[in-house]
Amino acid sequence: PVVAVVTGFSPLALRPEGEEFDVLVTAFRDDWKRMATATQRIRSMATPQGPGPLRVDVTSRLELRPGRYEIRTAVTGLTSGHTGSAYTSIVVPDFARAPLSLSGVQIELQTGRGGHGGGGALQGLVPFPSTTQRTFASRDRVRLFARVYQARRGAPHPVTAHIRVRDAADRVRFAQTRQLAPGAFSDARSADIDAML
Repeated sequence: PVVAVVTGFSPLALRPEGEEFDVLVTAFRDDWKRMATATQRIRSMATPQGPGPLRVDVTSRLELRPGRYEIRTAVTGLTSGHTGSAYTSIVVPDFARAPLSLSGVQIELQTGRGGHGGGGALQGLVPFPSTTQRTFASRDRVRLFARVYQARRGAPHPVTAHIRVRDAADRVRFAQTRQLAPGAFSDARSADIDAML
């Protein structure tokens, strides 16, 4: 399986010519054995793109076997020398054997101020670059994407997908149901859910 790791950060004081950043993403097994690493060097420009601080999202690609991992990511400004880091735990499903499984939810912010890095890290795998932003204004256009998988044994079954977006008060702000017929599943036994909010 391909794991997409999106690292988001906001440079505080970019020079007019921009600044270069090194992005390091590492996956560790439970015994702290390093299983995969991705490194990138990106340049972020100080071009205004809207209100608020500049936000940069960098997508990295890791290929990992099914299992549980800790993902650690770090960003270092080559001029400032400042480093920021974050970590999280993930479980990579066995998409080929599990009767039914779902990828993580990918979010695209189609408005606002930000940039993307990572070049073609996920080109051909997902339809758009992801954002780590999770707070949105009512005027923002937000797109959601996820991929449903069925085991590769036997014929695929119809699947009902429920999409719900809740606000901070747990009120449902968006609700939609999608029916995925067996014919919607590709030869890889996957079908896409793509919704615009």
